[in-house]
Amino acid sequence: PKISFLEIEIAGPVDIYEDYLESYYKKMGINKNNFFTDISNYLSYELGQPTHCFDKEQLTGNIVFEYKDCSEEFETLLGKKIQLTGKNCVFSNNGKIISLAGVMGGAKTEVTENTTSILLEAAHFNPALIRRSAQRFNLHSEASRRFERGLSPDLAEHAAHRALNLYKVICGGAQNSNFVDEYSKPPTRPSIAITPQDIERVLGISIGSNEITRIL
Repeated sequence: PKISFLEIEIAGPVDIYEDYLESYYKKMGINKNNFFTDISNYLSYELGQPTHCFDKEQLTGNIVFEYKDCSEEFETLLGKKIQLTGKNCVFSNNGKIISLAGVMGGAKTEVTENTTSILLEAAHFNPALIRRSAQRFNLHSEASRRFERGLSPDLAEHAAHRALNLYKVICGGAQNSNFVDEYSKPPTRPSIAITPQDIERVLGISIGSNEITRIL
């Protein structure tokens, strides 16, 4: 995985959104939840990259990403209690699972209207592992659907920086922010061989090598 954590603290509740945010919720017919979750939902719409917000006040010690055998009850942020079994991608805090990674967060660290400090997680996960967990527990979400289809490894870090920009624009100077940690394993990028003959076979027209290079 590639995971970026962004720590954000604001001075208090935010009542007024920018016009484009208000327009997004009205046009899409989506109900507002709370400031942090609203921004997270907007990022998913704007970039296609899911992010998740943990209420920082509910976290103690380190937060850890693991792919491990699970055998404990987990309550989702929707209030559904499930018995986790088998190997799953999870985030843990003090040995307790607080999020089924890429699928859904937990009730214990859920962000509310009273939350003023969060840890935002933006990640790239193995699509097959996310799909397996979502199907195993019949727990499909907007985030899991996007992760299952595969996302660019570079998009997570970009989303974290975009989130910081949105928080600053909407909150002005009334916040503290910090990129606190990042798990980063450079992705293996595929090498694709292509020739002018391949291009001509597909397009039906001949394009010179220099022009192909310029276009690509």
